[in-house]
Amino acid sequence: MKNLRVANKPISVTSHPDFDFVKDKSLADIAVGRVGCGPAGKVFLEFSERSTNSHYLLSVKDNSVIDRLREVSHLMIECSREEVAKVPSLSKPDLIRIYSGITL
Repeated sequence: MKNLRVANKPISVTSHPDFDFVKDKSLADIAVGRVGCGPAGKVFLEFSERSTNSHYLLSVKDNSVIDRLREVSHLMIECSREEVAKVPSLSKPDLIRIYSGITL
């Protein structure tokens, strides 16, 4: 009988009970920069002219979520610049981890 091992893979969290990632701007309350030297990690309350290709659109449960995202935006910006080779980018798991106050 073969020895079976389960790989110790980290779990990638891509959702949070305080907000939903949405594709439609009309359903979003806020945008967070996903990629790029300027927007990555930044929080945008006015995002009608922002590209859905370079921003996460979030539908939030209440305004305290927006306040929390704005409080930690400097950490999201820092993370977007540290963990990439060239172009700053922020992953959904990193956004959720930072929002939740989880450090690695």
